[in-house]
Amino acid sequence: EDWRAKARSFSGVAGFRQQQFTVSDPDHPAERVSGAAVTANTFGLLRQQPFLGRDFAPGEDAAGAAPVVILGHSVWKNRYSSDPAVIGRTLKINDAAHSIIGVMPERMRFPTNADMWRPLQPPAPETRRTSRQIGVFGRLANGVTWNQAAVEMAAISRELQAAYPESNTNIEARLMTFNERFNGGPIRLIFLSLLGAVGFVLLIACANVANLLLARSAYRTRE
Repeated sequence: EDWRAKARSFSGVAGFRQQQFTVSDPDHPAERVSGAAVTANTFGLLRQQPFLGRDFAPGEDAAGAAPVVILGHSVWKNRYSSDPAVIGRTLKINDAAHSIIGVMPERMRFPTNADMWRPLQPPAPETRRTSRQIGVFGRLANGVTWNQAAVEMAAISRELQAAYPESNTNIEARLMTFNERFNGGPIRLIFLSLLGAVGFVLLIACANVANLLLARSAYRTRE
């Protein structure tokens, strides 16, 4: 909330939390679905609209708002047989009834393999500044560079450290691209190792072809 209010380097800032949902309704067996709780502006920032139904409306992520849910394409296809009449039905998530308001296009899995989304409710007031389970992303405003955004976020972090020392001491904002956040670290090392292994196999194949050509040339030396 502070970053939204103070940062001018972004056209928008949104939050998410990856979750596992236990879903059930009268016509289908209960099942576990990988999902995410997201702020209402998430898909607007991603510039991705549902292909069926509607997006979350402003305020649907506020405390006490009516519970709603957007389905991923595979859930809509496998659980509801691609029925367009699914919009408006009631689905239970962890025993709480949610109204289905939309279906996302195929391959939309933000942030990582999510297949169902519901609004992210704000933390309780007494834990708001110590709860650090929410991932935050934003879209750079037009004309703003990466370095400018990093400088601004560092300044905001220092302001919050001074204003709230009990909860924000040594807490800083670090800017990362989406790929760095989800494909960096150990995953990046695995990808590089696989790339190296493929390159090594390619070198072996080239060496074998070269040996065959040399052997053929030696056999035909007299020609």
